[in-house]
Amino acid sequence: MVKINCDASIEISSDSAAIAAIIRNYSGIIIGGDLKKIHFFSVNEAEAEAFRFDISCGCTGGFHNIIVESDNAGLIDRLRSKTFSIWNSAAIGKDILSSLGYFEFCFFSFVGRECNVAVDWVAKITRYNSCPSDWVVKPPQLSRLCCNLVCVMNAVLVLKKRIYISKWTWERWLSVWVLEI
Repeated sequence: MVKINCDASIEISSDSAAIAAIIRNYSGIIIGGDLKKIHFFSVNEAEAEAFRFDISCGCTGGFHNIIVESDNAGLIDRLRSKTFSIWNSAAIGKDILSSLGYFEFCFFSFVGRECNVAVDWVAKITRYNSCPSDWVVKPPQLSRLCCNLVCVMNAVLVLKKRIYISKWTWERWLSVWVLEI
């Protein structure tokens, strides 16, 4: 199981954007990622393109069980309900859904911006043509630390749906994790 975070960094005045994906293993360690610059017509289109890019990274990486996280709640809702009322991202949304047959397990998860700090940073510096080529193997300190308690709780809540964690174990695990930080 891997978790893939996605984000888009947009320069509205020039219709240019950069999208990024960060792939983490079950321990939260960055094991891969990718980035690219795009042109867009709307914020929704750029965010949907970032999500499609994450799905593509999951396929290319050979992962069969993924959690895709985004800080765009509207996009997550549209993908879950399979309704695309926003015309300029509808084709991208349908393409995302058609790609899901590759995966054994795929879950779309909304995360707050505080959990998307690392991928936001990668997308922003890519937009400014400043991203170091070795960012995946040598992530900046910010990327290592951004997996905060809220992000961990979100990931565990997803897993709680699949495995039972007793309240005592949950509280003990959180207290141990907080002490390790």
